[in-house]
Amino acid sequence: KSDPFAIVTVRGDDPDSRDPPQIAGHTNVVFDNLNPSFSTVVMLSDYKFGVPYFIEVGLFDFDAKRGGHKETTLNRQHNSVTSEIIEKDIIANIEKKTHFPHKIMGSALFEVGEILGSRGNTASKSFQTGGAVYLNIE
Repeated sequence: KSDPFAIVTVRGDDPDSRDPPQIAGHTNVVFDNLNPSFSTVVMLSDYKFGVPYFIEVGLFDFDAKRGGHKETTLNRQHNSVTSEIIEKDIIANIEKKTHFPHKIMGSALFEVGEILGSRGNTASKSFQTGGAVYLNIE
């Protein structure tokens, strides 16, 4: 069983940059689901038409035990509770205060211009571990 959520990070014009990526947003946790469907709006304010712009989608397995929570309790509560936990974990990890406690399930790198040039402004990438991520830009 898995409790997936995704984090969208901006890599800018250099996907190999050693600079820490900027967090653009994240989805809610979908508890006990191996085939989640996310619909989350993320704003990309720095994109300039014609200039390469990379974003990465990372898929993670939420670890409720990390914060001393029970998954059944979190599942019944509003998504804002898990969202707050994820945001605190992201900030602590970026500030190098703690290790990110949620297991990575896969990640995919996209170039925004390629997505905008594709049919329906939608692109997909397969994970090496199985499954795929689909990204749509409007």
